[in-house]
Amino acid sequence: MITGEEAVYLAAKRLHEFYPKDTITSRGWAEDDKYYNPMLSRGRIAKGEPRFLVNKQTGEVEKIHYRPNLPIAARLKAMKVTKYLSPKVIIRPYRLPGGSED
Repeated sequence: MITGEEAVYLAAKRLHEFYPKDTITSRGWAEDDKYYNPMLSRGRIAKGEPRFLVNKQTGEVEKIHYRPNLPIAARLKAMKVTKYLSPKVIIRPYRLPGGSED
């Protein structure tokens, strides 16, 4: 069984695969009896950005797309939320010395 902090890190690593040049921050997570739902962002709001569910037992990360009319929406609203007092940086992009990113 994994903790909420570990779930946030696992999901942040997965989001970083999609957006390697962005800083990934977290505001906490939501949880129910089977899953954690980390609240991650890239620093800017983007519609259609993927969200993740992390299985508490196995640590498996499942990608989901939130839509208000899908059955997953009711499950996410029913989850208990644990928030950080301020956003916490989880992953920073790697930058080469000298300011060049390529």
